[in-house]
Amino acid sequence: GSYNETQGYYERETFFGERERTPFQSIPDTFWWMIVTITTVGYGDTYPTSTEGRVLGGLIVFLSIVLLAVPISIVAVNIEEAANRHLMEARITAKQSDIK
Repeated sequence: GSYNETQGYYERETFFGERERTPFQSIPDTFWWMIVTITTVGYGDTYPTSTEGRVLGGLIVFLSIVLLAVPISIVAVNIEEAANRHLMEARITAKQSDIK
C-alpha cells in the first residue's frame, strides 16, 4: 500500500483493482490480526482484501493448524493413553491384592 497524504491514511489496491483504506493502520493492528488468525479465533474485524493478503492469510491459517492444532491433539492423545495405562495398572494391582 501507500500513504494517502490528502486523506491521512494508508491505501491499498483491492482484488478488483480499486483503491481502499487498509484496515492495518499500524504495526500493532497488523500483529493483532496475525495473532487472532493464528489462534484461529478469527473475529473478522480486520481481514485482507488484496490477493497477496488473502494468500498470506490462507498460509497463516494453514500454518496455525499445523503448528497449534496438530501438536495439541498429539499431546491430548498421549495424556489419554497414559491415563488409561495408569488405570489398567491400578486395576491389575487391585486384582492381585484381592487374590492374596
